[in-house]
Amino acid sequence: MANKRTEENISIITSRLVTVIIVAFIISILFSNLLLLLFLFFKYANNLNIFLIGLAIFFGSFISMILIKAEFIIAIKNNYKNRPPLQLLVIFLSSYFLLFWILPDSFMGQSKISPVILVLLAIPNLAITMILQGLYYFIFMKIINLFSRMGKKKILNEDAIMEKINVKADEIKRYGGTFSLIMITFFVPRFAVNKLKQTMAFSLFYELIRKCIRKTDYLGICGDGDIAVILSNNSQLEKAEVQARRIVDTLGKNSLLMNKINFYKAEFTTALNEYKPEIKEGDYLFHQTIKKIMDDQMLYWERISKSG
Repeated sequence: MANKRTEENISIITSRLVTVIIVAFIISILFSNLLLLLFLFFKYANNLNIFLIGLAIFFGSFISMILIKAEFIIAIKNNYKNRPPLQLLVIFLSSYFLLFWILPDSFMGQSKISPVILVLLAIPNLAITMILQGLYYFIFMKIINLFSRMGKKKILNEDAIMEKINVKADEIKRYGGTFSLIMITFFVPRFAVNKLKQTMAFSLFYELIRKCIRKTDYLGICGDGDIAVILSNNSQLEKAEVQARRIVDTLGKNSLLMNKINFYKAEFTTALNEYKPEIKEGDYLFHQTIKKIMDDQMLYWERISKSG
């Protein structure tokens, strides 16, 4: 099964800006209203200050969640270095100023603008920031994932793509036709696999493939999140081979992807199989195709280890 990091990265990278704005707006409204309800529960007067606090929380939350998308874009444009902590910084600054605002003018026998109080205020604010950032990111990604499942060209997890393969196999048994499976990945040395999974490399890999496939095809994540599988509808093996070459060519022309993976002497590979009437289950076709990828990977690792 694909790791969750890859699936989350793909969801946010493939999401449209309007979707990000809608999700950020919904969550921001929720959190600002929860705060106002908290004030009402403790019977605080519903005055202008409380309204302004709610408004500040709304805009702080909204901007911080928009920046999640910005972090991914910057990371991709910057050769896949770690995402800049823009969201964390915005939450820290906005919550710090909010705490400073609601703090009494005199606190612990000192003015709230004294250096001691300003430094001490940062300690609880750091804890608040870490909690809020984790909560915002978790809820944001859950809703973004929900929206992504509604997309026309969504990227499926392994269970979902297997279901599509079996449904298509049953359909062909009844009505005829054909389809092919295309699997594409790139090999890197063993030590580099996990390193690349911490970056945007595999996320962009899937996004580039998603843009290449036809509307009638399905794209899924399989293996351990590093193998793309394409259900190429109504394609005989020869047509699937042309499609696979075109996709690999597109991947090879993307400078961002190549700059990162070429550092590890990466090699692209494909495996293809056409569904035949004598194959009873789509599972068999899937496992035969992925077996070729796995065998090729072992040969690559052996060759790399011998070459030093």
